[in-house]
Amino acid sequence: MKELEFIISIGVNYGQVLTGGVVAFHKLAYEIAKRGYKVTIFTEPAFPHKNIITRKNSSENNLNFEFDKNNTVILPSIDWKNKNRLPNVCRWVLHHLNKDLIRHVEKTDKIYNFGDFVTCGLTEYGKLTTFDYHDGLFSNENRERNGKVCYILNKKTPKNYKKILKVLNAHPIGNWKQMGSFNYLKEKFNEYEYFVTFDDKSFYTLGAAMCGCKSIILNLNETPEDYRTNNPIQKYGVACGIEDIAWAEETIDKVQEYVNQLIVEDGKTIDQFIYDNTSKI
Repeated sequence: MKELEFIISIGVNYGQVLTGGVVAFHKLAYEIAKRGYKVTIFTEPAFPHKNIITRKNSSENNLNFEFDKNNTVILPSIDWKNKNRLPNVCRWVLHHLNKDLIRHVEKTDKIYNFGDFVTCGLTEYGKLTTFDYHDGLFSNENRERNGKVCYILNKKTPKNYKKILKVLNAHPIGNWKQMGSFNYLKEKFNEYEYFVTFDDKSFYTLGAAMCGCKSIILNLNETPEDYRTNNPIQKYGVACGIEDIAWAEETIDKVQEYVNQLIVEDGKTIDQFIYDNTSKI
């Protein structure tokens, strides 16, 4: 294990909260640990590794364990206040920021952006990307599809969602955790022609596209160009509304190769993130 240590503020596991941000933090902890560094988190890791230390009775606001603050990098929440004056603080921007969220960010904090999210004037130190693409599971089996639409309700579901889904004659697959977890999703995404959701920050859209099922994000409040810039993992096979479906149709065959490229690029940003901090301590 190498000398530099990391504290990554993960307080929930997949069984409690399953969002893109939670997945990204868990995957980052694993990728850093895999590179030989001690990583402390506050819940059971989604990706166990011998270098990951779990401290369930601690949190970013209760660092009640011994560590060398001069040789430890902490990656806390964006709005975390550095009450203990820790010298090596990094912030990871996983969504658009506002002035209220950044009130505790200090000039010495290193700011890393997952995409091109609004940082409210904060100077970016670099990019940091990683994700669990389930690339060993989700794949297009090139089966004959049923031409139908499936859906999962998650964040940003509008009050009139039933009316919208009825028009699309969409079928629910939201019980995937009870029906066999990701293996069930893979089967359904290889069966259906389209997957629809109101959630613009979900892995489901990419997972579906990896299986050859075109994804459609409904009620999106930004242009397709802006959305793909801010959410690079959703670049291909994903339509920003029904009117954008031609894009998903035209690019669905590019998804798997693009995911392979993303994995390589993710690794480069993680290596750079570690280097940025080892070279400054």
